[in-house]
Amino acid sequence: MGVVTLCSLMMWTVRFVYAPGRRRYIKQHLGYVQHAVTGEGEEAERQRKKRKAWQFVHRYLDQDGVFLLRLVAHNASTITVTELVVSLWHNYSQKVGLRHDKHSDVKHNL
Repeated sequence: MGVVTLCSLMMWTVRFVYAPGRRRYIKQHLGYVQHAVTGEGEEAERQRKKRKAWQFVHRYLDQDGVFLLRLVAHNASTITVTELVVSLWHNYSQKVGLRHDKHSDVKHNL
């Protein structure tokens, strides 16, 4: 039982520390709600989307927020976590004044 607990602790520690994994995790949940065509557009647009994703995950949610979302996902459904992530994204969008019209999707702003 101690080995399983140690492995679980190590796995959660890696999830907590590994920054690209946090961003990927949040983008995955935003992608469940609305699909966006990835890989299209100019390089500058892709860089802007990456920067917005980085800011949302690292400045708004931070390690604590992503960690709590992972805990919720572990104990609840994916739908619950996805709804939380989308609500947090909308709060973040309003806070920083991102363009938000009915034709743009959540992931497009990332």
